[in-house]
Amino acid sequence: MVSEVKRVESVRIRLAGDMKDRLMRLGTRLGVPAATLCAVAIGQWVSNQEASLGAVERSTTAIAEQMGKVMEEQLKLFVANDAGSAVKDAA
Repeated sequence: MVSEVKRVESVRIRLAGDMKDRLMRLGTRLGVPAATLCAVAIGQWVSNQEASLGAVERSTTAIAEQMGKVMEEQLKLFVANDAGSAVKDAA
C-alpha cells in the first residue's frame, strides 16, 4: 500500500530556464507535476545528506573515543617513566 504524503509547506527557488523546461518535460513524460518531481528530489537529497552526516558524526565520535584511550595509556606510561626517573635521580 502506498502512503500519500500531504505537502503543506512551500519553498520558492529560482532555476535556470533550461532546468525548468527539462523538469516540465520530464513531469509530462512521467505523468506527474514538476513540483512533485522537485519534492521527491529534494526529499531524497535531504535524506542522503542526513545519512552522510550521521555516518561522519559516528565515525568522528569513534575516532575521538579511540584516540582518548590511546592518549590515556600514553599519559600513564609517561607519568610512570617520569616517576621512575625521579627515583633514580634521588638515589
